[in-house]
Amino acid sequence: QPSRGASRTSPSRTLTGPRLPPTMRAVAVATAAAFFLGGTAATKVHHNHHCVVWFGQDLGRYIHPISLNNTDDRGLGICRWKTQGGTYRIGTYTRSAERGQDVTAAKCVSGDEDAATYEVAAKSHECTIWWHDQAFNALPLPLMTDYAVDGDGICKVRYGSNEVVVGLLHGSGEHYAKCDHIRNGHRVLLEGGFFLLGSYDRARPYEATIDQKELRPKAELLAEIRDFVDKYITDEDQKMIETVTKYPFTDLVRDLNNESTITLMKVLSQDRWIFSELNTKGLHLLRCLLAERMTDARRRAKGMHHHPDYEQFMEEGILLKNFSTMTNEDLKDILTMVSGYDEKYIPSPSWELRVVSADPCDLNLDLHVDTFQPAWKMWLYTEDVSEVQGPLHYLTGSHRNDLKKLRWLYNISNNPPLYGPGSYGSFRMDSAASTDCLNTEDDASLDDRTA
Repeated sequence: QPSRGASRTSPSRTLTGPRLPPTMRAVAVATAAAFFLGGTAATKVHHNHHCVVWFGQDLGRYIHPISLNNTDDRGLGICRWKTQGGTYRIGTYTRSAERGQDVTAAKCVSGDEDAATYEVAAKSHECTIWWHDQAFNALPLPLMTDYAVDGDGICKVRYGSNEVVVGLLHGSGEHYAKCDHIRNGHRVLLEGGFFLLGSYDRARPYEATIDQKELRPKAELLAEIRDFVDKYITDEDQKMIETVTKYPFTDLVRDLNNESTITLMKVLSQDRWIFSELNTKGLHLLRCLLAERMTDARRRAKGMHHHPDYEQFMEEGILLKNFSTMTNEDLKDILTMVSGYDEKYIPSPSWELRVVSADPCDLNLDLHVDTFQPAWKMWLYTEDVSEVQGPLHYLTGSHRNDLKKLRWLYNISNNPPLYGPGSYGSFRMDSAASTDCLNTEDDASLDDRTA
């Protein structure tokens, strides 16, 4: 990190984790979120679960329904009904472009089925809502929420220029992250290549709710954070934070006392970015440096600095190996080195062939960091890849938090974009370009929040 996916020019093929093809050319391991600072992560309820509200048809004339937001489908709204089996079906209904239209005369249609009695999806006035282009090579969390029912989100798929289908986005289970919809009478489970309904509470961007029963004493949280700072943050780290923020490092540590218990728990969680005014004094930078230093210490404590690939990986952040001479055990050995985890926590790699198609609206094309903490990705390339095929781009050495990177992280963490991955901490180098392909449900929401 920063890294970016396949380019806009040409498709390429990679393997992601459950088949193992007989021949492989190379395996690449790169620093890129499977690690958290410490503490006890609390049970989270998505902060934006209230952004989509379901109303009965008798209230449809009084609400602002959610449209599919394209020039040829502005007359379609989102609806749902419960089947006799107790499950929900997501569909569309025809509505007028004029607000206040009575929708009771329309049917909710999903594939070859429809219902005359259903609920209508409306957006909360507190939220900003948009359709996010979901790529094949990324997972939808944390954009998805329990909009539909039981932790599932809402997705839509465009087939050609005139056909739009909506469905459920699975939030768990064997079909996790797949868009489940009906087309031509058949069930389709699509992994990427669809639009995901995303949202944020304008007053509390990405501020998760924590179960009160999971709260830890504030004094305990403060003591744990200070212990981490004393143990892992060097004098040079403090100087870099002060140079970037123009605030004394002691002010940042002192002002943690003023943060809520929930925020302190989030500091110790794997949340990619925390919505806090303390970011102006370097809270995000502190979390980035803590995660890096703790990972370094974990590697050395396990003796991983003696591994033959250690020095190269620490300097460059990426390894390229000839898989034809390796076994899965060799791969586990490398993952143990880069992570510092015990071998028992490293799963045996399994592989699934995936075609990576060129998509100009794939937000992973923009150079980006996935999260604040060290994370690692591994690919197998099944064929030689040249620039013509649009390979992965990686900035050598960018896995280390030096002064230049901290300056960028400081600026973007204090001014995150309103939409897309950068709005929750997967920061893009060009945050403006990364939002060009996002379909916002309501321009007024953007105006309100900007004001």
